[in-house]
Amino acid sequence: MKCLAGTLFFLSLLFKVHGQDVESLNVQRDQIVKEIQATNALLQKSKEKSNNILHQFQLLQNQISNREKLISNYNLELKKISNDIVYLNGAIKTEKEKLDRIKKEYGKMLQQYHRSNLVQNKILLLLSSANFNQAMARWQYFRQISNFRKNQKSEIQEIQQSLVDKQNQLEVKKQRTTAAKDEKLSQKNNLSKEMATKDKMLQDVKKDIAKLNQTIAQKEKERKALSAKISRLIAENNTALPSTPATTALSSNFEKNKGKLPWPTDAGIILRKYGEQAHPILKNIKVVNDGIDIQTEAGSKVYNVFEGRVIEAVFVAGFNMVVLVNHGSYNTVYSNLSQVNVVKNQQVGRQDILGVVGENNDGVPVLHFEIWKKKQVQNPLLWIKNR
Repeated sequence: MKCLAGTLFFLSLLFKVHGQDVESLNVQRDQIVKEIQATNALLQKSKEKSNNILHQFQLLQNQISNREKLISNYNLELKKISNDIVYLNGAIKTEKEKLDRIKKEYGKMLQQYHRSNLVQNKILLLLSSANFNQAMARWQYFRQISNFRKNQKSEIQEIQQSLVDKQNQLEVKKQRTTAAKDEKLSQKNNLSKEMATKDKMLQDVKKDIAKLNQTIAQKEKERKALSAKISRLIAENNTALPSTPATTALSSNFEKNKGKLPWPTDAGIILRKYGEQAHPILKNIKVVNDGIDIQTEAGSKVYNVFEGRVIEAVFVAGFNMVVLVNHGSYNTVYSNLSQVNVVKNQQVGRQDILGVVGENNDGVPVLHFEIWKKKQVQNPLLWIKNR
């Protein structure tokens, strides 16, 4: 019986762990779905506002990537559910066999109990005891038999109810499998349509390769100019204000918030990630991003991610207004602002408004966000929290 109870406990634990896994998948799925919806909205606005095929192509690439992640998410859930269904079917079969065996043993015990006439002769046996101690021993024996019968009956009922619960959970999982398969098929159909649209866009963009190469070269020139400007401003700031216990503490606090920093915008999608990456259209061409590009609504507020001091608010070609905030050994950069709400040397708190997102040279409302540790750029996605 202990073995059976232990197995049932393990089954319950399995469902609890699986539930946590599915919950995690659901959280990821909700996040992906929100990004897909946001990208759809931005794609629609881009089509209505301009004919910037390159920008629409980048959005569509993000959409396809998210769609593939969503399908992968469903595949993981289906695999988990399938594994649990196989295990449950085996476990339920085993428990039923154990339950049948216990019922037979319980039935045999009842037959032997009644055949021995212990029920009818219980009083007689007590009265015929040689002494008080023998009478007490016989009384304890009768009580043990009675308790054993009650416990076995109760345990059989608990196992039966547990099996009913497991069967119900199994049916729910089978229904969830059907729903997940249907949703996965729907996402694959959407993906096929988006891939076809992407192929058509790709042909349109490739019609003017010379212009595309010119745009890439110009953006790289602007990136290097911004990087040089930031590097110089950081160096000047470090010279003017050498390290103190206060700045050391600020640096430490900033580091402790790695992965927990708020987003610099209320909403938006990551249009371009950090680091060196393949160009979305041209093969064998690499482009570099010193931060992340967050596309959001025009006029959206830009928030400071951690307390610090404004080093500078300055115009940089290709990036509109740029705000640089110092956090000890760290600095955050907010580029492409159409409006700035802070001034040099102003102390700013976490999530204070620094300005407003403007449109870049392509007419797209994008915030370019960077994080520097001294003179080394960092990957902002490792520092800001997941949405």
